[in-house]
Amino acid sequence: MTKLNSRQNDILVWLQSNEQLQVEELATQFEVSQQTIRKDINQMCELGLVRRLHGGVSLPAPLHNSSFVSREFTNEDIKAQLGKITAQLIPNGSSILLGIGTTALYTARALENHKELRIITNNLRAAEILCQQPEHEVYVAGGKLRHSDQDVVGEQTSRFFDSFYVDFGILGSGALLPQHGLMEYDPIEAEIGNAIARNASEIILVADHSKWKRKATVKSLSFNQVHQFVTSELEDKYLPYIPEHCHLHTLSDTYD
Repeated sequence: MTKLNSRQNDILVWLQSNEQLQVEELATQFEVSQQTIRKDINQMCELGLVRRLHGGVSLPAPLHNSSFVSREFTNEDIKAQLGKITAQLIPNGSSILLGIGTTALYTARALENHKELRIITNNLRAAEILCQQPEHEVYVAGGKLRHSDQDVVGEQTSRFFDSFYVDFGILGSGALLPQHGLMEYDPIEAEIGNAIARNASEIILVADHSKWKRKATVKSLSFNQVHQFVTSELEDKYLPYIPEHCHLHTLSDTYD
């Protein structure tokens, strides 16, 4: 699939903090024709990234997350960097529970040069990446297949996770809410996070800054359950909600 162009990526970022954007103002901002902007928007709509409004564009309705493929191309450069930071927190020989979402995909890619990891996952895209890494021992959970999310979920998946206890649980989040912590769009997604939390010695949350702007309605983990938080940046207003025991890693930090 063709990657998003720089205009399309910028539009997605701006929509995280604006309910909607107008075609006319986008054309002015980028110094291109309105026809060019409409073409960008049409491509993004086909991917499920945005929805058309009269004269403009907005993010999809928040009751459901967008598809895995569309999320993979949203802030992809940032997610790749976050995956690399996360990988540096994992020693060789570790055991890992790797959860749903694009976070797991980018983390799996970044673990390429690690040695002798045991990885348990329900994320089919992450499992596909790990197939190319014979150094690792990989277990894939069974469960109900979600085609648009490219994972398996449900009671069978949670029971499978409950048969392990690992060093690290790595998970993303549909949204972040200051008073409540990690939020998801579906109870079945929250249960995956809970299963990872109860079966891992240390929880690593990987979420870019845009998750603070999103809206999801199902509670998952609290920030108190998170031991390390890997993010692109963190505004000062959110710092009081991150507990003292949680080690914060941002893209502004220096990593060797």
